[in-house]
Amino acid sequence: EKPRRYWASWDEGCKDPELVIELASPTTIKEDRTVKKEIYEKTFRCKEYFVYDPDQDVLEGYFNTPDGFVPIKADDQGQ
Repeated sequence: EKPRRYWASWDEGCKDPELVIELASPTTIKEDRTVKKEIYEKTFRCKEYFVYDPDQDVLEGYFNTPDGFVPIKADDQGQ
């Protein structure tokens, strides 16, 4: 098949993702932190969602709980 620039579970006939990692850009970071985060939280019930901003070298992570996404906090070593 023709190569794609993205992979989407609904195009592949797969179950919903359990883990999503977004590689943000200046043009997508706001949507990644709001619209996409809400879709993965409420529609797909994804277990974990991460957004990496390479321009700021920041990784944000969230666990999905019965109450929705909660931020994953770094430990004392920053991990």
